[in-house]
Amino acid sequence: MAAQSEAADAGSGEVPDVVVSPCAPINVERPILTATGPAEDVDPVDRPDLVAQEFRRVEIPRPTLVMAGEIEDEQVPGKMWGAALRGTHLNMWADAADHTLGTTLLGVEVTIRATPLNYTWDYGDGQAKTSAYAGGPVTAGAAARAADSGTATSHQYEATGFYPVSVTTTYAGQFKTPTSDWIPIPGVATVTSPAKTATIWKSETRLVSGDCTENPKSWGCERVPFPWEGGPQTSEEYKAAREQLDAQQRNAR
Repeated sequence: MAAQSEAADAGSGEVPDVVVSPCAPINVERPILTATGPAEDVDPVDRPDLVAQEFRRVEIPRPTLVMAGEIEDEQVPGKMWGAALRGTHLNMWADAADHTLGTTLLGVEVTIRATPLNYTWDYGDGQAKTSAYAGGPVTAGAAARAADSGTATSHQYEATGFYPVSVTTTYAGQFKTPTSDWIPIPGVATVTSPAKTATIWKSETRLVSGDCTENPKSWGCERVPFPWEGGPQTSEEYKAAREQLDAQQRNAR
Protein backbone atom coordinates (compact mmCIF):
# COMPACT_ATOMS: atom_id res chain seq x y z
CA MET A 1 0.00 0.00 0.00
CA ALA A 2 1.03 3.61 -0.52
CA ALA A 3 0.68 6.23 2.15
CA GLN A 4 -0.67 9.64 1.19
CA SER A 5 0.59 12.90 2.61
CA GLU A 6 -1.25 16.20 2.15
CA ALA A 7 0.63 19.47 1.74
CA ALA A 8 -0.63 22.97 0.90
CA ASP A 9 0.65 24.56 -2.33
CA ALA A 10 0.68 28.30 -1.80
CA GLY A 11 1.14 29.01 -5.53
CA SER A 12 -1.65 26.96 -7.11
CA GLY A 13 -4.01 26.39 -4.25
CA GLU A 14 -4.09 22.75 -5.22
CA VAL A 15 -3.24 19.85 -2.90
CA PRO A 16 -1.04 17.36 -4.77
CA ASP A 17 -0.90 13.70 -3.91
CA VAL A 18 2.51 12.63 -2.62
CA VAL A 19 3.22 8.90 -2.60
CA VAL A 20 5.81 7.59 -0.13
CA SER A 21 6.96 3.96 -0.38
CA PRO A 22 7.38 2.25 3.00
CA CYS A 23 10.08 0.07 1.45
CA ALA A 24 12.31 2.92 0.39
CA PRO A 25 15.94 2.23 1.34
CA ILE A 26 17.35 4.13 4.29
CA ASN A 27 21.08 4.63 4.41
CA VAL A 28 22.54 4.72 7.91
CA GLU A 29 26.23 5.09 8.51
CA ARG A 30 27.29 2.87 11.41
CA PRO A 31 30.37 3.87 13.40
CA ILE A 32 33.35 1.56 13.29
CA LEU A 33 34.51 0.59 16.79
CA THR A 34 38.19 -0.16 17.14
CA ALA A 35 39.86 -1.44 20.34
CA THR A 36 43.00 0.43 21.21
CA GLY A 37 45.71 -0.45 23.70
CA PRO A 38 46.72 -3.84 25.19
CA ALA A 39 44.19 -6.30 26.67
CA GLU A 40 43.58 -5.77 30.38
CA ASP A 41 44.89 -8.58 32.62
CA VAL A 42 42.66 -9.76 35.48
CA ASP A 43 44.43 -10.86 38.66
CA PRO A 44 42.78 -13.69 40.68
CA VAL A 45 43.43 -11.52 43.74
CA ASP A 46 40.76 -9.17 42.37
CA ARG A 47 38.30 -12.03 41.74
CA PRO A 48 37.90 -13.93 45.03
CA ASP A 49 34.54 -15.21 43.78
CA LEU A 50 36.29 -17.15 41.02
CA VAL A 51 38.86 -18.48 43.48
CA ALA A 52 36.01 -19.68 45.73
CA GLN A 53 34.47 -21.57 42.81
CA GLU A 54 37.83 -23.17 42.04
CA PHE A 55 38.28 -24.09 45.72
CA ARG A 56 35.04 -26.06 45.62
CA ARG A 57 35.97 -27.64 42.29
CA VAL A 58 39.50 -28.90 42.97
CA GLU A 59 39.82 -32.44 44.31
CA ILE A 60 40.78 -32.29 47.98
CA PRO A 61 42.00 -35.71 49.23
CA ARG A 62 39.30 -37.42 51.27
CA PRO A 63 40.25 -38.22 54.88
CA THR A 64 40.30 -41.89 55.83
CA LEU A 65 37.63 -42.94 58.32
CA VAL A 66 39.13 -45.24 60.95
CA MET A 67 37.37 -47.34 63.61
CA ALA A 68 39.01 -48.78 66.70
CA GLY A 69 39.74 -52.50 66.46
CA GLU A 70 39.06 -52.74 62.74
CA ILE A 71 39.04 -56.20 61.17
CA GLU A 72 40.32 -56.72 57.63
CA ASP A 73 38.11 -58.58 55.18
CA GLU A 74 39.52 -62.02 54.39
CA GLN A 75 38.34 -61.90 50.78
CA VAL A 76 38.58 -58.22 49.84
CA PRO A 77 42.09 -56.86 50.54
CA GLY A 78 42.05 -53.43 52.13
CA LYS A 79 38.39 -53.55 53.14
CA MET A 80 37.97 -52.97 56.86
CA TRP A 81 35.06 -53.66 59.19
CA GLY A 82 34.28 -52.01 62.50
CA ALA A 83 33.02 -54.21 65.34
CA ALA A 84 31.68 -53.46 68.81
CA LEU A 85 29.15 -54.70 71.35
CA ARG A 86 25.84 -52.89 71.61
CA GLY A 87 25.71 -50.41 74.45
CA THR A 88 29.45 -49.73 74.30
CA HIS A 89 31.14 -46.78 72.62
CA LEU A 90 32.83 -47.45 69.28
CA ASN A 91 35.69 -44.99 68.88
CA MET A 92 36.26 -43.64 65.38
CA TRP A 93 38.18 -40.78 63.86
CA ALA A 94 39.04 -39.00 60.61
CA ASP A 95 42.65 -39.20 59.46
CA ALA A 96 42.64 -35.64 58.11
CA ALA A 97 45.38 -33.11 57.38
CA ASP A 98 46.08 -29.78 55.67
CA HIS A 99 46.49 -29.98 51.89
CA THR A 100 48.23 -27.69 49.40
CA LEU A 101 46.92 -27.82 45.84
CA GLY A 102 48.02 -26.10 42.66
CA THR A 103 45.78 -24.82 39.88
CA THR A 104 45.68 -22.20 37.13
CA LEU A 105 43.08 -19.44 37.17
CA LEU A 106 42.80 -16.60 34.63
CA GLY A 107 46.15 -17.71 33.27
CA VAL A 108 47.83 -17.29 36.66
CA GLU A 109 49.30 -20.06 38.81
CA VAL A 110 47.35 -20.21 42.07
CA THR A 111 48.25 -22.19 45.20
CA ILE A 112 45.33 -23.25 47.40
CA ARG A 113 45.72 -24.37 51.01
CA ALA A 114 42.82 -26.36 52.51
CA THR A 115 42.59 -26.66 56.30
CA PRO A 116 40.06 -28.96 58.07
CA LEU A 117 37.49 -26.85 59.91
CA ASN A 118 35.02 -29.40 61.28
CA TYR A 119 33.73 -32.94 60.82
CA THR A 120 30.13 -34.11 60.50
CA TRP A 121 29.62 -37.75 61.40
CA ASP A 122 26.71 -39.81 60.08
CA TYR A 123 26.59 -42.91 62.28
CA GLY A 124 24.11 -44.79 60.11
CA ASP A 125 21.45 -45.21 62.81
CA GLY A 126 19.78 -41.84 62.30
CA GLN A 127 22.21 -40.04 64.60
CA ALA A 128 24.74 -37.42 63.49
CA LYS A 129 27.22 -35.11 65.17
CA THR A 130 29.48 -32.23 64.12
CA SER A 131 32.79 -31.76 65.88
CA ALA A 132 35.77 -29.45 65.45
CA TYR A 133 37.94 -32.37 66.57
CA ALA A 134 38.95 -35.12 64.13
CA GLY A 135 39.29 -37.66 66.91
CA GLY A 136 42.06 -40.19 67.23
CA PRO A 137 43.14 -43.54 68.66
CA VAL A 138 43.44 -44.11 72.40
CA THR A 139 46.14 -46.03 74.20
CA ALA A 140 45.65 -49.69 75.01
CA GLY A 141 45.27 -48.84 78.67
CA ALA A 142 42.52 -46.31 77.94
CA ALA A 143 40.62 -48.49 75.45
CA ALA A 144 38.36 -50.08 78.07
CA ARG A 145 37.58 -46.69 79.57
CA ALA A 146 36.80 -45.26 76.12
CA ALA A 147 34.39 -48.14 75.44
CA ASP A 148 32.53 -47.29 78.64
CA SER A 149 32.55 -43.49 78.60
CA GLY A 150 33.28 -42.67 74.96
CA THR A 151 35.44 -40.11 73.18
CA ALA A 152 34.67 -36.85 71.36
CA THR A 153 33.89 -38.74 68.15
CA SER A 154 32.76 -42.19 69.36
CA HIS A 155 29.21 -43.48 69.12
CA GLN A 156 27.08 -45.80 71.22
CA TYR A 157 24.76 -48.13 69.31
CA GLU A 158 21.68 -49.36 71.15
CA ALA A 159 20.75 -52.17 68.75
CA THR A 160 22.64 -54.87 66.90
CA GLY A 161 23.04 -54.55 63.16
CA PHE A 162 25.29 -53.35 60.36
CA TYR A 163 25.55 -49.56 60.15
CA PRO A 164 27.15 -47.55 57.28
CA VAL A 165 29.22 -44.77 58.84
CA SER A 166 30.52 -41.74 56.94
CA VAL A 167 32.22 -38.45 57.77
CA THR A 168 32.03 -35.17 55.85
CA THR A 169 34.97 -32.83 56.37
CA THR A 170 34.51 -29.08 55.94
CA TYR A 171 37.60 -27.17 54.80
CA ALA A 172 38.47 -23.50 55.07
CA GLY A 173 40.78 -22.21 52.37
CA GLN A 174 43.50 -19.70 51.59
CA PHE A 175 45.17 -18.90 48.29
CA LYS A 176 48.20 -17.09 46.97
CA THR A 177 49.64 -16.11 43.61
CA PRO A 178 53.30 -15.60 42.71
CA THR A 179 52.91 -11.93 43.62
CA SER A 180 50.65 -12.11 46.69
CA ASP A 181 50.61 -13.31 50.28
CA TRP A 182 48.06 -15.83 51.60
CA ILE A 183 44.51 -14.52 51.20
CA PRO A 184 41.38 -16.09 52.79
CA ILE A 185 38.98 -17.76 50.35
CA PRO A 186 35.30 -16.87 50.82
CA GLY A 187 33.12 -19.82 51.84
CA VAL A 188 34.11 -23.43 52.48
CA ALA A 189 34.57 -26.72 50.64
CA THR A 190 33.22 -30.09 51.81
CA VAL A 191 34.48 -33.61 51.16
CA THR A 192 32.70 -36.84 52.15
CA SER A 193 34.86 -39.88 52.86
CA PRO A 194 33.90 -43.39 51.68
CA ALA A 195 31.51 -45.08 54.09
CA LYS A 196 32.64 -47.92 56.33
CA THR A 197 30.41 -50.47 58.05
CA ALA A 198 30.20 -50.75 61.83
CA THR A 199 28.94 -54.19 62.91
CA ILE A 200 27.27 -54.19 66.31
CA TRP A 201 26.83 -57.44 68.23
CA LYS A 202 25.42 -58.75 71.49
CA SER A 203 27.14 -61.24 73.76
CA GLU A 204 25.51 -64.32 75.31
CA THR A 205 27.06 -66.79 77.75
CA ARG A 206 26.00 -70.28 78.84
CA LEU A 207 27.54 -73.20 80.67
CA VAL A 208 28.50 -76.04 78.32
CA SER A 209 29.90 -79.51 78.94
CA GLY A 210 32.87 -79.23 76.59
CA ASP A 211 34.56 -77.23 73.88
CA CYS A 212 33.63 -77.20 70.20
CA THR A 213 36.37 -79.70 69.34
CA GLU A 214 34.78 -82.31 71.61
CA ASN A 215 31.21 -81.47 70.65
CA PRO A 216 30.88 -79.46 67.40
CA LYS A 217 27.10 -79.42 67.84
CA SER A 218 27.29 -77.82 71.27
CA TRP A 219 25.69 -74.43 71.90
CA GLY A 220 27.66 -71.61 70.33
CA CYS A 221 29.79 -73.86 68.12
CA GLU A 222 27.64 -73.57 65.03
CA ARG A 223 27.31 -69.98 63.90
CA VAL A 224 26.74 -67.76 60.90
CA PRO A 225 30.09 -66.60 59.45
CA PHE A 226 31.08 -63.03 60.22
CA PRO A 227 30.90 -60.59 57.28
CA TRP A 228 34.71 -60.34 57.12
CA GLU A 229 34.79 -64.15 56.77
CA GLY A 230 32.63 -63.98 53.66
CA GLY A 231 29.36 -64.19 55.58
CA PRO A 232 26.26 -61.99 55.15
CA GLN A 233 27.10 -58.41 54.27
CA THR A 234 23.96 -56.64 55.54
CA SER A 235 21.74 -56.74 58.62
CA GLU A 236 18.91 -58.26 56.61
CA GLU A 237 21.10 -61.01 55.15
CA TYR A 238 22.57 -61.84 58.55
CA LYS A 239 19.15 -62.00 60.22
CA ALA A 240 17.84 -64.38 57.54
CA ALA A 241 20.92 -66.62 57.83
CA ARG A 242 20.66 -66.67 61.63
CA GLU A 243 16.96 -67.61 61.52
CA GLN A 244 17.75 -70.43 59.09
CA LEU A 245 20.52 -71.76 61.34
CA ASP A 246 18.28 -71.59 64.43
CA ALA A 247 15.59 -73.57 62.59
CA GLN A 248 18.11 -76.23 61.57
CA GLN A 249 19.34 -76.57 65.15
CA ARG A 250 15.80 -76.91 66.49
CA ASN A 251 14.99 -79.62 63.96
CA ALA A 252 18.18 -81.50 64.84
CA ARG A 253 17.25 -81.81 68.53
